[in-house]
Amino acid sequence: MLREMTLTRLLFGMGWIRGMWLVFTYMGTILLLVDRNPAWLRRLAAFGWSGRMALTSYMIQIVLLDLLFSNYAFGFTTRPLAGLAVAVALFLAIAGFSRFWLARHPLGPLEWLWRSATYARWQPWRVAAVLALAIAAAPLTLACGTKPEAPAAEPKAAAPQAAEPEQPPEMPPIGIIDFFGLRKVSEADARRALQIKEGDPVPFESMEEATKRLASIPGALHGRLELVCCEEGKTILYVGIEEPGAPTLELNEEPGGSVRLPEAMVQDGEALQTALFEAVRKGNTAEDHAHGHALSSDPASRAIQERYIAYATENTALLHDVLQHSSDAEHRALAAQVLGYAPDKQAVVPDLVRAMRDPSEGVRNNAARALLVIAHFAQQSPERGIEVPLDPFIAMLDSPVWTDRNKSSWALSGLTEKRDPAALARMRASSLPSLIEMARWKSPGHAEPAVFLLGRIAGLPEEAIASAWKSGDRERIIEAARGSH
Repeated sequence: MLREMTLTRLLFGMGWIRGMWLVFTYMGTILLLVDRNPAWLRRLAAFGWSGRMALTSYMIQIVLLDLLFSNYAFGFTTRPLAGLAVAVALFLAIAGFSRFWLARHPLGPLEWLWRSATYARWQPWRVAAVLALAIAAAPLTLACGTKPEAPAAEPKAAAPQAAEPEQPPEMPPIGIIDFFGLRKVSEADARRALQIKEGDPVPFESMEEATKRLASIPGALHGRLELVCCEEGKTILYVGIEEPGAPTLELNEEPGGSVRLPEAMVQDGEALQTALFEAVRKGNTAEDHAHGHALSSDPASRAIQERYIAYATENTALLHDVLQHSSDAEHRALAAQVLGYAPDKQAVVPDLVRAMRDPSEGVRNNAARALLVIAHFAQQSPERGIEVPLDPFIAMLDSPVWTDRNKSSWALSGLTEKRDPAALARMRASSLPSLIEMARWKSPGHAEPAVFLLGRIAGLPEEAIASAWKSGDRERIIEAARGSH
């Protein structure tokens, strides 16, 4: 009797040790594979999807296996090899479901309940729609301005913002003309100088002359035209005016260093732009931001983005150097994009914040995009202690460049959902006129974030803002924000 009890306890103990040893063996094997070749991160991604929904995955398995094989349900029996096939098929199905779910929700359903109970407040259920709009592919934009730009061309790697093509694309006639930056210059004066009206074909040949006429208006420093495609099948023309003394986005000096990125990284940047545009053309714009960087649902784009993880891990110092010192705007833009994939998100925040004042629009675009994803990740995972300042996005609201304003307004509409009083106060103090003119833009998709930001500045409930927006009563929101100033 004593001998049997001793043997039983020894077997139990050895079984426990054997199980733990296998766990450490699996962990060590995975770490060695990833250390030898970071491509294994991509190959093992399916385990990550289900691992992020471990509780939900476990409960799905329990329910399905109980229903299939218990005597009180279907009572199926199976042979060992068939059981192995069932296990593999079940895992693949759960991994596929996890990937589908996490592209739309920050947490699995049971994980969401668990975290909500832990923090004693409901956690976000869906990836914020405004963040998806801000992060997803931007509309095609072409710009022409009187203010001197950086000598380098708009970066090819600044996906998803389009690089300026060598030949103007075919664009439909102009359906909307809207203005921004007007403080003392009147819209009537700007329209007279513009000499372009709604219904005109896109005047590619005369845009430079139009910007010169805008700059010659008394009280104007510079003029800028940006074409955005499209609203109800028509082109939108945004007219930006810089006036002396008006708030504006202060840019860094153009760097002059000779440092460059490796050719393989540059080629991947170009390939990603091509893949993303093709995915957008097919309507495949969904992205997974669960790890603090964008991973497209398009397989070709995602494969390149996963290589970015290895680039960022192995070349952090070089990327930092290129972003700060390279004279090549294309390489700076790509460095900003790749840095967003670094494993230590907090470490790259200062570099990206500085890059949001880069003289190149493409660099600013990529830095803002990367920071926005990191900021959303920080909101969803507060335990990581990642801090992303909102000041760079607020400063962009006064930019003379439409793409800066559009991206920052969408970003802030998502990042101020919790109504941080300090951020709203800064917007009220520095950017109220810019938000008001943006809220009056005729394109609803471009005006909506400014309307919601103004409503929050005014202290209105979200339901009241949404109701006014749906009824078309933007002026009520604008007047409420003005009254709070």
